[in-house]
Amino acid sequence: MLFRSKEKRFGDAYDLQPATNKAKQTKEQFEAVRKGFPISDFKILPVTEESNRQTVTVDYELDKYGTWESSWTFTKQGGRWVAEGYQVRQKQ
Repeated sequence: MLFRSKEKRFGDAYDLQPATNKAKQTKEQFEAVRKGFPISDFKILPVTEESNRQTVTVDYELDKYGTWESSWTFTKQGGRWVAEGYQVRQKQ
């Protein structure tokens, strides 16, 4: 799932988003924004786990915009991992 940006599978990445995120933009809008990101490199950090919740964090370089960090949180519900939400911030 986390390598979708490198593989350019933005539609698949959109499908994995929680319903609240999908309600904010169409698949086409989601894809257009991601295609415009000047990501030159990324690094997947170790997954943190607490009870039925996991957080996956990725650091990535946005060319002249510096290093950013995105964290996705998933909870286990009914035997499936469900995306709960994500946070994005620029690293200092």
